[in-house]
Amino acid sequence: MDGPPQNTITEWAILIRINYYPRDHHLQGAVHDVKQVRDRLCKQPRTVDIVILTATTPSDGSTGLPTESEELWPMYDRVVTELGRVVSQAKKGDRVYIYYSGHGTCRTKPSKHESSNDENGTSGFALVLFAPHAGRNFYGRDLAKAIELMVAKKVTVTVVLDCCFSGSVFRGPQTGSDVWSADYHPEFDRNDAQDIWSPLMSDTDGGSRNATLSRRDWLLDPNGYTVLAACDPQQTARELTTEDGVHRGGFSYLLNEAIEGCGQKGVLPTHQTIYDHLLYLFRARQRRTDPDTIQR
Repeated sequence: MDGPPQNTITEWAILIRINYYPRDHHLQGAVHDVKQVRDRLCKQPRTVDIVILTATTPSDGSTGLPTESEELWPMYDRVVTELGRVVSQAKKGDRVYIYYSGHGTCRTKPSKHESSNDENGTSGFALVLFAPHAGRNFYGRDLAKAIELMVAKKVTVTVVLDCCFSGSVFRGPQTGSDVWSADYHPEFDRNDAQDIWSPLMSDTDGGSRNATLSRRDWLLDPNGYTVLAACDPQQTARELTTEDGVHRGGFSYLLNEAIEGCGQKGVLPTHQTIYDHLLYLFRARQRRTDPDTIQR
């Protein structure tokens, strides 16, 4: 995708928003979430290379296709291409922002390429990307490897995941259109043995060739990057409806409120201050609304 000249870029953003899932229930809030993130990034004084991949639910569901033109669909190969582009082109000191709003799923059993000793369930976590008439699982281990390649180049990486990490796999059946988990579909998997990032190894320093990042612990024990997540590997994320009737991802909505709240109070919006403000907002909202509005 076209963007600003590479030598002027200091920040990179990959924004993925999926409302439309041909094989699972659709979402409503993601469309507003990504618009708000984009608007905030566009206000930055620095040059930001922004890629937005979206799938919006069509009025005619029989097509099995979202409303956007095909080059904007958040499909597996396109997401891999955009992540790989950032790995190749980002420079030391650059900042990378990866945002995902959509369904998450989790494989119930480890594959033959994974250890069965995964008590946290993070190795089977996957983002459910769009595919015509179906979907495609993009596993956390592959996202973790892309992050590791960026960190090896001294790039600052922030990842925001507004989705379920495992949902009904761990907690029993969860139903409702506002639940952000999808059933695990093995047919959505690609070849587990495939190393999708091997062609990029020469673009980073030698330290990244010997992977030290644990694929199992990449969410729970990040090293050199930050993950802001809607819930832990054993919980579900939900949508909420704002006072003006707009559907939003619960985490994305409150994350934006937290960032704005820090600014209004004159507090530097570090990851810690945002986290503290998020906790306050979640607890305040749970006290005055139905607990099912945001299931933690």
